[in-house]
Amino acid sequence: MHNPPDYDALEQVAWRENVDAVIDRLNARDANILKKISTYIWRFGYSESEVSNHIREDQMFAAWFAKEPRRTKFHEKIAAEWLRQIEQESDLIKDFDELATRGRKAWYIASDRDLRQGQRPSGIKSLDFKWKTGNYTIYASHKYTKEGGGNQDSQFNEVLQLLMHFQRSNGKYDVVLAIVDGPYFTEKKMEELYRYERTRPPYSKALPIQDVPDFLANLPDQ
Repeated sequence: MHNPPDYDALEQVAWRENVDAVIDRLNARDANILKKISTYIWRFGYSESEVSNHIREDQMFAAWFAKEPRRTKFHEKIAAEWLRQIEQESDLIKDFDELATRGRKAWYIASDRDLRQGQRPSGIKSLDFKWKTGNYTIYASHKYTKEGGGNQDSQFNEVLQLLMHFQRSNGKYDVVLAIVDGPYFTEKKMEELYRYERTRPPYSKALPIQDVPDFLANLPDQ
């Protein structure tokens, strides 16, 4: 049994690193931080020089302008690093690849059941990872979701849509994994996802990341 990544602890580290980077970003006139400063000025009526000087003088105030880790595919990167470690330790994962989020190299599962590379189908999110296990080609999406709410429920619906679309696939050696981590994915939520898994080729599975190695190890020989 492999321990899952400690997403929250790693996110805290990233936040602190991003706070330390605020001054450098301010000096470089980074567009993102200038936009945040502009918003702060609009809300509270201070001048840009007042806000900039206070950022330089007060690290606690500077923290308000730190880049949010989750806006840079932070959790997907943690998951990718964890899966690469499995690749190094075993033969369960070969040729691991982090997929493009858009453009001609991105992969999707379209509503017509096809795994498709390139043109983005309307309303479909791209897949995150791809690798080989034996003769199987594994395609995986990843979500880390903390609590319920509008955006979180949208993420759940994306996973549900992924599994539903793949139900009609006939690609015998393709496997789709919906890797779902975080407290949002309660037993009740997982049961909703399980209803749309495929237990015969081509397989699909919703599971937390720590269960991925066991799932791969138990794929039937081809």
